[in-house]
Amino acid sequence: MKKKTIAALSIIGAIFISLVVFASDINQLIANVVQYKVLVNGEEKSFTSPIVTINDRTYIPLREVGETLGMDVKWLEENQTILLSQSQSEGNKENMLYPFEVNEGTANSMFGYKDALGTVIIEPQFVHAKEFKERLAVIGTSRGQDGNYGYINVKGEIVIPCIFNEAYDFNDGIARVMFSEATEDYRYSYIDKSGNILFDNKEFLNASDYSEGYAVVLTKGVSGLVKPETLETFRYSYINKSGEYATKQEFEGAMPFKNGLAAVKNNGKWGMINTKFELVVDYLYDNVSGLIK
Repeated sequence: MKKKTIAALSIIGAIFISLVVFASDINQLIANVVQYKVLVNGEEKSFTSPIVTINDRTYIPLREVGETLGMDVKWLEENQTILLSQSQSEGNKENMLYPFEVNEGTANSMFGYKDALGTVIIEPQFVHAKEFKERLAVIGTSRGQDGNYGYINVKGEIVIPCIFNEAYDFNDGIARVMFSEATEDYRYSYIDKSGNILFDNKEFLNASDYSEGYAVVLTKGVSGLVKPETLETFRYSYINKSGEYATKQEFEGAMPFKNGLAAVKNNGKWGMINTKFELVVDYLYDNVSGLIK
């Protein structure tokens, strides 16, 4: 999202009012109500309150400017404070809601959501709760390692039913889920934001979330706990957002893409590929930390 900027570009009218304000017997402040043009991302904005210059400094109405930039402006009388925060509009409410827990550490613990000011927006009612991602949040309605997980919107409405044994954040409009109980043979599926299962119900032996249009999937081996000596039989590759393999290459290890690059492993060493699956850093490193800074 483009950052909003304010630019006072030109005077489009004359000074309308001149005021003389005596702050003390010594200091004198001269305030002039002026008519300046104010542009926000190239679009001219007008304000009800006047723009004023005081001793050649320009002052603009804070509340109206803040609201124009999509912020909430509040006056806290008790401590004489002006509070600016991101607006609670539907467009960015997800960035302002955070899970909180009541009865923490007990069998009756529940999660709800508060905004940045600590106001309860969604009452505690979920056994599990994660932060919002792409305007949806994972919640659970039963306890245990493999609870019933689904998704809520920023109003607290369950928009994708709690039918999954595991559920993960949405990335690129796609979320990773698992229907079966956690066993040595994990089987992951992907859903869209309507809860539809993608790729003709295709399941994958272990898989990652999508990142920059691709997800890592296991192509050879068993996804559960295995002995270290069997790791050489594991192979990974990448699928695209159609659920098809994006490359014929397979790797001993593979990480999700970040900033157009992904760490991959072959012959016991790690290197880097780009989104065209071209090797851009040779297989030289013993661990991923040597590549990802």
